Parts: sequence; C-alpha cells; structure tokens
Amino acid sequence: MEHNAWLENAVVRRCVESTRLEYAGRLAEARALCLEAWQLAGDPFEASVAAHYVARYETDAQARLHWNRVAYAQAQLANPEAIESFLPSLHVNLGQSYREIGDDAQAEHHLRVAAELGLEPSTDLSGSVAQGRSLHTARPEPPWTEDLAGPKRELLRAIEEGWTGLNDALDRLTPTQWTTVRDSEGWTVVDHVIHLARWERSVVHFLSGRPRHTGLGIDETLYLRGPADAINVAIRHRTSGATPSAAREEWRVVHRELLALLAALPEADLARRYRYFLPDEPGEGDGPAAHVVISGNTAGHYAEHRAWIRTLVERGL
Repeated sequence: MEHNAWLENAVVRRCVESTRLEYAGRLAEARALCLEAWQLAGDPFEASVAAHYVARYETDAQARLHWNRVAYAQAQLANPEAIESFLPSLHVNLGQSYREIGDDAQAEHHLRVAAELGLEPSTDLSGSVAQGRSLHTARPEPPWTEDLAGPKRELLRAIEEGWTGLNDALDRLTPTQWTTVRDSEGWTVVDHVIHLARWERSVVHFLSGRPRHTGLGIDETLYLRGPADAINVAIRHRTSGATPSAAREEWRVVHRELLALLAALPEADLARRYRYFLPDEPGEGDGPAAHVVISGNTAGHYAEHRAWIRTLVERGL
C-alpha cells in the first residue's frame, strides 16, 4: 500500500497520531486513541494495525502478547497485498512478547521470520506503518489450513486464555478487594466484572440477531447515540449493589451462552459484516466484521480490564 493510501485510512491516521502523543509524553491519550482505532476497524487489515498499536501501549506483558497475537491473527485474514509490508513488524513484536513471558521457542521463531523478511528487532516498528515501507522478501506461510478452521480455533483459544487468566486473578481477591477498593471513577472490581458480562451478552444478542441494547440492559436511544462512556455509566448505575458471587455467576452464564453460539457458528460467518447480523439497527455502512466485534468484547476486553483490575487492587494494598 502506498504511503498516501495508508495515511488516508482513518484507523491508520489515529495510530500514527498516537505516536506523536507518545513522543509528547501523553501515553494515556495515545492508548485511548489506539483503542478508538480498534473500535473503528472495519476489516482485518485495519483491525491488525489497530491491535498492533494497542499492544505498543500495554504495560502488562500478557496484555501485550494478547494484542500482538490479535494483530497477527487479523493479518492472516487480510488482503495479502495490503498487509505484506506490515508483517515483519508483527513478527518482531510477537517475538519480543513471547520472550517477555519466557517462551523462548516461540520468540526465536517469530524473530527469525522477521529477520528473513528484512526487519531486525532494533528497527523502529512505528516506521513500517507511518512510512509504508516495503520490508518483505517473502511472505510466511499462513498457520491455518485453507478450510479456514484455524481462525476460529485461534479466536476461541484467545477467548479461553483471556477468560482463564482473568478468572484465575479474580479467584485470588479478598472480599474487601472485590467491593471496597475503588478507582477514580468509583468503580469496584464487581463493577468491572458486570461491565464485562454485559458487553459479552451484547455479543450473544448480536450473533442471535437481537438488539444489543437489550443485552447491555440499557435504553435503545442511549445505545444508538452514545457516547460509550455514558453507556458504561448507565450499566454501572443499573447494576449497583451486586455482590461478587452474583456478578461472577452472570458472567459465567453469559460466557457459556457465547461459547455455545461460537461452536455452532459457521466459519464463514466470522467474516460477515455487522449489518448481516443486525440489518435493522440504524447506522451507516455495513460495520466491522463479526470476528472484530467478538474479539473486541471478549479476549481484547478481558486483557484491558485485567490490567485495570490489577491496578485497582494494587492501589488498595
């Protein structure tokens, strides 16, 4: 993709702008802009770029690995010509993330592929997007078979790993940590868990052809007009007073429903656009692909809130 074409893309523009904020020391704003780009992503190419940049601003090694894996998985679904100059950076970041968690075999594999494609770990990774450089000598073989069974497995594996990791962390919390410690917005760990459950339920409704606002438990007008912060505040107000056990049980039930739906979902439907599932929902365009909606409200969401919950609990120590 030519330099101008990259920068004309709304998702890429936000990611490039995030690096300017980073250099100005405004890291929180940079990360927020990348998450906005992730929400705007309408195809695998855009989702890959956005996830790559979200990973850049994660402070937790597991969260970085998650987003780098998402970026790579989305790249495998993208038009090869659109993504080819970006692949080396994805391999470098994956290699570095696996090295951070002690998986040397995976780290060496991805760094070796990156080197074969012409990018060493010391290269400025933001340049491959901002400058649109051609860095490849050959494309790596896709890790999935032509029957597309792999992408679904990868999505389910990412969901399972994120779910297990977050629930393992929740198992170690005391009652006080669940309900007493609050962040600057007044959120407790219970609030975070219910928030995750409601957005995951909105995906269950989405895949079932039901309005997402009913899954969130909010008014349709608020859902359609937003903004997201107002939606999240409304969810929290409507569920205030919930106990840790009630919050976890709601999430468990929703999670089982989602896994059952995904097990039965045809592989090809992961690439179908938002409007295919909710044709009557107001809005312009066809929206993002289903796999973007699912990942952003499950595995990606788990990683985001796991980091926030850890920070919240540490604040209360």
